[in-house]
Amino acid sequence: MEKVSGLNESEELTVVERNLLFVAYKNVISACRASWRNISSIDQKGESRGNAVHVAASSSPRSASC
Repeated sequence: MEKVSGLNESEELTVVERNLLFVAYKNVISACRASWRNISSIDQKGESRGNAVHVAASSSPRSASC
């Protein structure tokens, strides 16, 4: 990703390279969003049940993910 972002303006990506970059980026972001949704769901369930232990335990992975 760093190599691609460091390209000069005169160096353009081919259509295939652009598509591969798009799919790779989409997959990474999709995985991050899915993990964020799971952690948020656990937080909401813990808060609705009044379980402070689960809420505190699920808060630490949130800062580590993505």
